[in-house]
Amino acid sequence: MSKVLISFIGTGKKSRDGKAEREYEKATYKLSGKEVRTPFIAKALKEFVEPDKIFLIGTPHSMWEDVYRSFADHPDDDVWTEIGDWCEKADEDTPAEGLPHKEAIEQAIGDGSRIFLIRYGIDEEQIQQNINIILGMRNILNNGDEIIVDITHSFRSLPLLIMQLILYLKQIDSPKVKVSHVYYGMLEVSQKLGYAPVVDISSMISLSDWITAAFTFKLNGSSKQAVELLEKEGGESAASLLDKFSSVSSLNDMRQLQKQVQELSGIKYPSEMARLALKPTVIAFINKFKNLKPSEFQYRLAEWHYNNGNYFAAYNDLVECIVTKVCEETPEYKWDDYNNRQSVRDAYKAVNAKNPSDTDSLYCTDQLVIIYQKINPIRNYLVHLAGNSAGKSDAKGKISTLGKAIKDLKAEIGRHAKAPTGL
Repeated sequence: MSKVLISFIGTGKKSRDGKAEREYEKATYKLSGKEVRTPFIAKALKEFVEPDKIFLIGTPHSMWEDVYRSFADHPDDDVWTEIGDWCEKADEDTPAEGLPHKEAIEQAIGDGSRIFLIRYGIDEEQIQQNINIILGMRNILNNGDEIIVDITHSFRSLPLLIMQLILYLKQIDSPKVKVSHVYYGMLEVSQKLGYAPVVDISSMISLSDWITAAFTFKLNGSSKQAVELLEKEGGESAASLLDKFSSVSSLNDMRQLQKQVQELSGIKYPSEMARLALKPTVIAFINKFKNLKPSEFQYRLAEWHYNNGNYFAAYNDLVECIVTKVCEETPEYKWDDYNNRQSVRDAYKAVNAKNPSDTDSLYCTDQLVIIYQKINPIRNYLVHLAGNSAGKSDAKGKISTLGKAIKDLKAEIGRHAKAPTGL
């Protein structure tokens, strides 16, 4: 595992005619009580954070000649001149290759260091080229590498691009990396203060983590990332509540799930960011599922799974919702009694055929039976891969059937029996 500093190189200050003067003014950069005076913040950060390697990103017109001269112990004047001549002539049409003495610049920066030439990003083609170039970093990163990003001298929209791609490497791609810091050297206040403070703006990384955690919880009830973030901030109690809820939700344990929804209302957030990210989703979830009869709870859960694309869970919850509804409306039946539920299954499957003798007083409506007999065979096929006709429809057909059943069942869940109805 390595500590990798990723920084940008610009073209230097502009003259009155708008041309780059090919010179960076020196600045005194200050971080954690340390000061370094240098034209390049990357060189200051090399002393501040002591990275194992440095990746520098810039356009062909960036000041690569000054990078070479600043970092090299014994710069060669001819090498410096050749690099400078090529860079000065480069413009927005110059391809991101062909820089002379590229290896010499990398060796000057330090062992394992690399430079990446990117395009100006003036159109979609150049933007895509930049994405491909920066994503090429993954080929030289390893699992567990610590990434430190500096955006002080970045070019136009490139900070946004690099941050999104670094987050991509961090969240999704392999290798997995840790983005520990994002630095910005505040040159705009250097005249007033006498130095340029190097500020850590890595809270944007934390914000992204919280957004991902909140979205995942909203989508499928998974709290794994939220739990990790809460524990890091000392919110063990909140983490425990969310973890317990997520476990019960993933098991689809109806008895415990309703209880956990109520317990979530007492969650205490350890930070403002945690509260802003999670509270709206948690409250929306509680409000959707609190104070419901079991059948209503299962219906809402099936609807929630369907809306979030969790179709298997929706099928399962919808079938169980019908069974629960029948038990609720049938005298002497309990919704959580196994034998009672099994009697409902047997009877609803056998409508218009031979019915079990002990189910002639079960609650029944024509619509309820129709819905059950449409979705239960599909649910059984998905669970058991049983070779029935339900398996012949394609995925789109199964999803369409599920959506219609959820819509049709809504009125049935709100209906209540006036008297036992025989099958």
